Amino acid sequence: MERFSLRQKSKDENGEFETLEVTVYDYFVNYRKIELQYSGELLCVNVGKPKRPTFFPLEALSLNKYDEEPLLKSCVISINNNFTQVESRGLAAPKKIDEPFDAFEESPQNRRAPPLVRVKKMFEMITSKLHGALQFLLCLLPERKNSDFYGPSKKKNLADFGIVIQCIAPMRVNDQYLTNVLLKINAKVNTLEKKTGQMLEYQLLCVL
Repeated sequence: MERFSLRQKSKDENGEFETLEVTVYDYFVNYRKIELQYSGELLCVNVGKPKRPTFFPLEALSLNKYDEEPLLKSCVISINNNFTQVESRGLAAPKKIDEPFDAFEESPQNRRAPPLVRVKKMFEMITSKLHGALQFLLCLLPERKNSDFYGPSKKKNLADFGIVIQCIAPMRVNDQYLTNVLLKINAKVNTLEKKTGQMLEYQLLCVL
């Protein structure tokens, strides 16, 4: 349960208002006099901004009688007080990935060509050396995601051919960066294996 500093009416010896650290649950129960039963250990919903959060207990949101709002009634809008249930899927534990099938580097003579042409040439070079269907591609970009290569690379592989691709453009590599990349790869690989019902056959590194 999130905590925050609640300003008191009393002042300290310096004339500053005193503050008391309380949980969101205690604030709603003891100060707002709203009866809550089970949300003391649950996370809160932040309806504010990142720098100015406004927390509400989940249980408090379910107690609001939105259906009695005149404006909503006039618009024939009804709100269910029960939480929406969605089907979830747990990701399998990451598997050890074998060595890449191969690594490819863009030909220097293509680096002055337009991005679409460069991506096309690179894709043709990769597919010409494969002995089977390409399933996953790790692409190292020379610039960040907003570079001219990111969009064409995603479209060429994912949209046109259904190849799962992970683009990276590391400016500074540390443990946090590598962890985030591996989490994304694990999610994409796990989703692909679930759809195809088979393990990936290729791990490929493409260097632009």
